[in-house]
Amino acid sequence: MKAPGAMSPRVLSWLAATFVSGATVMALEMVAVRLFAPYFGYSVYVWGTTIGVVMTAMVAGYAGDHSPMKAGDVKQAMKTIWEIYSEFTTWIDPQEETDEEDEGEEGGE
Repeated sequence: MKAPGAMSPRVLSWLAATFVSGATVMALEMVAVRLFAPYFGYSVYVWGTTIGVVMTAMVAGYAGDHSPMKAGDVKQAMKTIWEIYSEFTTWIDPQEETDEEDEGEEGGE
């Protein structure tokens, strides 16, 4: 019989992995904010947005059924990510889309 409060090596390794991955994500958030600072400033809004994006990505990662991905699933996931990115960049800079449409009209003359 095990003593109360004794943990198996497997549980300790899971706890250590969780601690290290959490510290790594937090360090990457800090690096991201430092990289954004010259362009967007070093404000609470930049911090909030960065943390929000990281948390959204983590939620999206946990939302799946946790089964291993097949090659076709990875391709579909990358296609979906690209479509979302394309829509987001169009929303951020609608002038870019207008410029592309104007170039197409001029080239046809």
